[in-house]
Amino acid sequence: MTTSMPTLAAEQRIQQGAFEVGCTINELSPYVGIHRTTFTEKLNTGSLPNDVAEKVLEILEVMKRLRYKAGLPVDWSQVIVCRPVVEQMLVEFRGAKDPAPDEFYVLSMNGFAYFAGVRNGEATTTPSINKAAAWTDIQQAGIASCELQFRFKTNSQTIPIPNHAIKRKRSSMVTSFEEVGLSGNPGCKQQ
Repeated sequence: MTTSMPTLAAEQRIQQGAFEVGCTINELSPYVGIHRTTFTEKLNTGSLPNDVAEKVLEILEVMKRLRYKAGLPVDWSQVIVCRPVVEQMLVEFRGAKDPAPDEFYVLSMNGFAYFAGVRNGEATTTPSINKAAAWTDIQQAGIASCELQFRFKTNSQTIPIPNHAIKRKRSSMVTSFEEVGLSGNPGCKQQ
């Protein structure tokens, strides 16, 4: 969790965003989930943490989209009516920023044990597909499998996983071999 403070520009963007959607800072606080006095004080003193500022800016973007979609001004003081709609749109907004690929690949090491990463010089496994190292590119998964065989003398099989039920996000996929303790240089030839 980030604890550093945002720049004043972020706080100014929050105030400007609230103005643009026709929402007062006091009306915004229930959508953010912070007591109005605390929220206003942190916003005015520049002590709003970065993660909270990012969340507020996301909420304001969703409010802006909702207002545009409605084609009319929205009465944001009607929190009981508006908040569930904002929350649903926020889920969709975040999902669009981090999509779930249709399929991904994991390495099965031994039945239901999937490669999780290299820890303390050992290839570790997990029984959970959600916690296993996963790739969106079958070639990258193949290179990892080959490296495991070469370095650790373990057999692994690249398994395609349909993502329609799991909904694993792209951000949970391996983006570099180093993040799972591999080099990407398998030392064997791909077939």
